[in-house]
Amino acid sequence: MAFAFGFFGLIFSGIGLVVFRQDLLMRRNAVSVTGIVADRVFKPGGGSWPVSVIVKYTAQDGVTRESSVAAPTGNPVVQVGDAMEIVYNPANLRDVRSAEKFDSKKRMPGNGLVWLGGVFLAVAVIWLAAGI
Repeated sequence: MAFAFGFFGLIFSGIGLVVFRQDLLMRRNAVSVTGIVADRVFKPGGGSWPVSVIVKYTAQDGVTRESSVAAPTGNPVVQVGDAMEIVYNPANLRDVRSAEKFDSKKRMPGNGLVWLGGVFLAVAVIWLAAGI
C-alpha cells in the first residue's frame, strides 16, 4: 500500500511540476498582442455563452496563427470579428491565453498537484517507517 501511495505521489508531483514550469515560462516570456475572434465554441447541446473562442493573431515572427483560448467573461458576449487581447509564449507557440485571465505581476498560485503529491509521498514514508 505504501508503494502505491508513493507511486501516485510521484505521478501527481511530476505532473504538477510540469504545469508549474509552463506557467513560470509563460510569466517570463509572455508577449501581448491583439487578435481577432474567428469563431466561437459552445458546449455540446447549445448555450448562449461560448466556452472558448478561436483567435487569429500575428506573432512576433510575422506569421498569422490561430489558437483556442478561454472566452472572455462579462457582457456583451464576444462576437466573431471582435478584437481580443491575448498573451502567448514565443518559446511555446501552443501556449496562448486570454489577457483578461493572465496577470504576470500577480503572485503565482500554489500548484495543487505538487501539494497532493507531497501528501501522498509523506503518507508513503510514514507507512514504510511504521512497517505497514
